[in-house]
Amino acid sequence: MSQVGGSRHAIDPPTIESTCSGIACEANSMLTVLVVLGALTLGTVAFLSCVRRARSAVSFERERLLDEYEAFLAFADRVANIPVAPRPDGGRPMGPLVSKAPEDSGLVQVRDAYRDTVMDVPHFDTDYDESMKEHMSTELSPELASAVVEGSQFTPAIRNPLVASAKSAAHDRRVLADQLDDERSDLEDAEDRLTDLSQRFEVTGGEGLVDRTFPDLQARWDRLNGLQDDCSAMLARRQAQLRDRTPSSGTRLQSPTAVSDYLYADLDVDFPVLSAGTRLMERIEEEKRQTVEALTERRR
Repeated sequence: MSQVGGSRHAIDPPTIESTCSGIACEANSMLTVLVVLGALTLGTVAFLSCVRRARSAVSFERERLLDEYEAFLAFADRVANIPVAPRPDGGRPMGPLVSKAPEDSGLVQVRDAYRDTVMDVPHFDTDYDESMKEHMSTELSPELASAVVEGSQFTPAIRNPLVASAKSAAHDRRVLADQLDDERSDLEDAEDRLTDLSQRFEVTGGEGLVDRTFPDLQARWDRLNGLQDDCSAMLARRQAQLRDRTPSSGTRLQSPTAVSDYLYADLDVDFPVLSAGTRLMERIEEEKRQTVEALTERRR
C-alpha cells in the first residue's frame, strides 16, 4: 500500500532478510532517497501553498473589480447621453427628485442601462443578489435610487449627480484594483523569497547529524542562522508593507485587518505571508536545535 502526502510510505512487505547486498541493497537505498525527497517536496509545496492561494484570490478579486469598473463607466456614459425632460419652471430649482408627473422614457433608458452594465457583470447574482433599487442605494445614493426606480421624469437634477456618482463608483474600484495589483506584486515577491529560503534550507529532522564532523556541523549552524536572519528580514518587510499601506477613501483596504477580512476570508490563515514565514522560522529553529545537539554529542 502507499499513502501519498502523509508521514507513512510503505510497500506490501515481501520476505526480507535482515541484511541486503548488491542490487537489492541499492534498490532499498534508492527507495529511501525517493521517499525523503518526496517528503521534502511535499513539505515545500504545503509550506508555500497559502501564499499561492492568496495570490490567486487577489487576482480573482482584481478581475471582478475591473469588470465592475468598466460597467460603471459604461453606465455613466450611457446616462450622459440620455436626453432629459424639459423643465417647465424655466430652470428654477426643483423640489424632490421623485415627482408625480407621468413617467418619461428617460428613466426607462436609465434602468435599462443599469441592467445592461452594472447588473450584468458575471458575478452580480452570486455577490450581490439585490434589486436595482437596493444596489443603487448602496453604490450611488438612496435618493438617486428612488428617483430612478420610482420617479417619473428624467431631469438634469437626476442625470448630473447620477453620472457623477457612477464615475465615483468606477474610480473607487479602479483605486482598489490598483491596490490589489500592489498586493499581488508583494505576494509574488514574498513567494520568490520564501522559495529561495526553502531551497537553501536543508531539512534533516536530525537524521545523520551526529555522523558529521564538528566543522561541518558548525558550518551548518552558521547557514541556518543566516537563513533565520533572512527570513526575519522578509517578515519585517511584509509587516512594513501592511502597516504602511496608504488608506484610500471609499475603498476596502484601509488597514491590515481590512486586507485580511476582504481578501483572505476564505483561506485558513489571516495573513498568508506572515504565516508561511513564521512556519519556516519555526522549522529553521528546530533544525538549529538538532544541530546544537549533534555538536554537543561530537564534543563528548
